[in-house]
Amino acid sequence: MRHLPTTEVVREILFDCNRAALPPSRRRRARKRLCDRAGVLTVALLSALGCGLQAFAQTPAPTATPTTAPTAAAAAATPTTVTPTATPRVTPATDASPDAPPVASPNASLTPAPVTAAAPTPAPAGAERVIRAYRLGQETPPAGDHNAEEWKRDSMTAGLNQIVILEVAGLKSLLNRAKCLDKDGNKIIATCREKDILLFIEGRPLKGMKPESGAPELKDGENGTLRYHLQRPPETETANYADSKEHWADLLGLNNVRELFVPTRDVSMSVGLEDEYPIETDVREANKFHLRRVAQLRLLFWAILLLACLFIFYRLAKESDIIRDRKPVLWKQRKPYSLSRSQAAWWFFFVVIGFIFIWLVTGQRDLSPSVLVLLGIGFATAIGSTVIDQSRTNTPLTEQTAVSSDLTTLLQEKDALEQELTDLETKLNRASPADRPRAQAAFDAKQQQYADKIEEIRTKFPDALGWKHDKFRIDILSDAHGVNFHRFQMVVWTVVLGIVFIHEVLSRLAMPEFSTTLLTLMGISNSTYLIGKTSEPQGTPPAQSGGGASGGAGGASGGASGGASGGATGGASGGAAGGAGGNTSPATDA
Repeated sequence: MRHLPTTEVVREILFDCNRAALPPSRRRRARKRLCDRAGVLTVALLSALGCGLQAFAQTPAPTATPTTAPTAAAAAATPTTVTPTATPRVTPATDASPDAPPVASPNASLTPAPVTAAAPTPAPAGAERVIRAYRLGQETPPAGDHNAEEWKRDSMTAGLNQIVILEVAGLKSLLNRAKCLDKDGNKIIATCREKDILLFIEGRPLKGMKPESGAPELKDGENGTLRYHLQRPPETETANYADSKEHWADLLGLNNVRELFVPTRDVSMSVGLEDEYPIETDVREANKFHLRRVAQLRLLFWAILLLACLFIFYRLAKESDIIRDRKPVLWKQRKPYSLSRSQAAWWFFFVVIGFIFIWLVTGQRDLSPSVLVLLGIGFATAIGSTVIDQSRTNTPLTEQTAVSSDLTTLLQEKDALEQELTDLETKLNRASPADRPRAQAAFDAKQQQYADKIEEIRTKFPDALGWKHDKFRIDILSDAHGVNFHRFQMVVWTVVLGIVFIHEVLSRLAMPEFSTTLLTLMGISNSTYLIGKTSEPQGTPPAQSGGGASGGAGGASGGASGGASGGATGGASGGAAGGAGGNTSPATDA
């Protein structure tokens, strides 16, 4: 109850109540105690407020806040330095007179010293920098009169399999860092790994592109040159081959067809340690190096070679049986085109032309493994198709030898009759009007004999004879019943991968790398074709089996009517038409 009077005094002061609760002597003592405590509390609050203001005053202001406007003379005499000052706390004394000089703040010792604007730090004398790049042998201009601009461009132009020299300022420092040496040439004991100095083109390192042996040459103790042989690393360097090949493909490839005739590409060049950024270089922007992509004379030679190959291949495909089916057909009929052989020829032609193009343009002579697999799939399909055609017979295996000999004999007799028909037709066309009826009779008799032989072959060996050629697209897409899907899907995938092949060769100037998925897809497509081929009807439909005999009869009647009327030409045409009608294309009939 000791502090009860103080509480009573507070209640008396604030609420004006209980004035007679305490005697006067106790009330005075309570008022005194209350004043003492209030004074202590006030001092504590003021001390806390002063500490907060002092901490705030120690933080420099971002911009100078002058308390008074400087005069013209003072502004002229003031140096161009900025002195940040702390904003002083306003007191009644400073507000007394606006013209009075500012009063020094008690926290003036906390104001930072004047700061002068720092000038750019110049580069050290031995800074590493590429100052020039040129082709080997073009260090100095030739003697005599010459065009300086043409010489400069020629000296800064190089392609694959050529040597480029780069002049580097501060080369000694770069070599020391590469060999883990300090500036005095002492070996650094700390964990340091020696690194190669790589060539950087367009900011990307060419992994495996090291300076030639003895190439770092110091001219004046600090500066020197580095020599690099522009070439792709061999496939044996598996760690660098893939990355370097990708980089060269981006540098030499085409973004569009028009770039095929642009011989060079402007690139920046520098050097640097592996796993680090390239050093500064002057071979950039308006002073870029001219990397030769294609040699125009070689490109022209390749274009002529391409046209010549296309013409020769077209003539062979049209006039010979190089990509046609092997099954014999009737007299004066062409064999149809084979899908499997056409695909094998397609990939062979693409790979050969692509290989020659890359070799002439870039000088590289390499084939990707996926391209070899693609060639293997094409030729394996052609061989499998041939095996399926030859094995299509209903004869037991024990009788294969006899059957093969019998079929061979019949086909030889067929070929002999066709040769005799050709000779008789020639004689008929050249015969005089008096000899024409006799020549016509001999031709009709031979044609009837040929029709009987064809009927015998079809009876004994239904799959021995094929159908005649119609059109290329009909031949490769059709069997005896017309167009089927397993042939169509094989053609579609072959064309799609052919387009990808052309794009990769032109855009990257390198043989394409087909993924395992694409190669598997191609294998599945060709396997589907071979499986479907085993169920294809190989021979002529039964409705056409009597065509040869009817053709012979038509030829005989045509010859007789032609002889009676004196027009043997009508008989020859009737006989030829009748013989050809014996094997009408199933696709056409469909």
